[in-house]
Amino acid sequence: MGKDTTLYKIGGGCAIVGAIVVAIALLMHPAEGGTPEEALRMIANHNSYGSVHWAVVVGDFLIIAAALALYRALTAERECGFAFYATAAMVGGKLLGTGATVLLEATSSPAYARAYQQAADATAKAAVAQAYAPLYAYSQQGLRQLAGLGCVGGGRCRPHHPVG
Repeated sequence: MGKDTTLYKIGGGCAIVGAIVVAIALLMHPAEGGTPEEALRMIANHNSYGSVHWAVVVGDFLIIAAALALYRALTAERECGFAFYATAAMVGGKLLGTGATVLLEATSSPAYARAYQQAADATAKAAVAQAYAPLYAYSQQGLRQLAGLGCVGGGRCRPHHPVG
C-alpha cells in the first residue's frame, strides 16, 4: 500500500502560504524613523500598522504548523529523536523570538502612537516617546539580528528601511 502524503501536503501548503503572508506583510510595513518620536509619528499616520503585524503573526503560525506537520509526517514510520528536538527548538524560537516581538508591536505601538498624537504639548509628547523607547529599541535590536544573520540583504530590510 502507498504512503499517505496528507501531512506532507498540509505541511507544504502551510509553509508556502505562511511564507507568502509574511513576505506580503513585510512589504506593506512602513519605513520607521530613526528615533522613537519619528516612529510614533509614522505609526500614527499608518492606519494598518497593527494589521501588518497581525498578518506576520498569522504567517508565523502557519510556518509553525508546517514544521509540526512535516515533523509528524517524517517521524510517523520511524524513530527520529533528533527531529523532535530540532522541531521543538524551531517552534520555541519562533514563538519566543519573533512571536513576542511582533505581538508587542501589533498591540502596544498603536496605543503609544495614539497617546503621542493626543499629547497636548511637547513635554507630554516627549514623555510618551520616552515610555515607548524600550519597546522601540527592542524591535530595532531584532531587526539588527536579522541583518546580522544574513536574513535581510546588505543589512537592510528594504532599500528605504535601514537597519544598523
